[in-house]
Amino acid sequence: MSRKLHTIKELKAFKFLLDGQLHKAKKVDKNVCMIPAQIDKPDFGFIMKGTRIGIEVCSIDNSKLLESRNVHNSSKPTNAKRKKINAILNDKPYTSVNQTTSVKKNAWEGILLKKFNLHAGYENFKEIFLLLHTESYSDVSLSEATRFHLNHFCIDKGCPFDKVYLVDLKNKKYIGKVFDKKSKNKRLTIPKKLENLESETTVSQWFPVGQSFNIWNTYK
Repeated sequence: MSRKLHTIKELKAFKFLLDGQLHKAKKVDKNVCMIPAQIDKPDFGFIMKGTRIGIEVCSIDNSKLLESRNVHNSSKPTNAKRKKINAILNDKPYTSVNQTTSVKKNAWEGILLKKFNLHAGYENFKEIFLLLHTESYSDVSLSEATRFHLNHFCIDKGCPFDKVYLVDLKNKKYIGKVFDKKSKNKRLTIPKKLENLESETTVSQWFPVGQSFNIWNTYK
């Protein structure tokens, strides 16, 4: 194992998974227990009914969106924060974040395929689960819609993991099971209330007061 500690996001994601699934696991085996020493490749491990099960954790976030948030919200001085301050002092418009995040495979296909290719390297476990997490969406409905698109992708691409789950870190919610190899490629049907959801755009901008300027020329 190459690491000594889990990341904060891994721990949060695992907590939300437990919130959603621990009661079910205890119905199968009330003595289900963690493997404390398991920290990497996969990130967590537990024993249920004598079977060693590993859990690999993976973010499917819009990395540019998270980077924009982090550099502007950091408590430390950053180049992005300095640029924003300079813009304000000089009465110029400034955009901190302007990112659109899709719920469909173009947003996370590469991430999942890379993780699928690493599956064979997880040794000493009879089953391996994949725990996906996101914090890109303000509206939890987008995360719920993403679950259905992930399900279809996992089936189409022959997901090697035994089970796949999704949690939403921003909205602090267990979204649900994405895929189960034992379900024999059963496709989830997306509910009507979610079927038209495609993406969410996050924008944070500052505009000078009392001045006129051409928005099109600034942001085209």
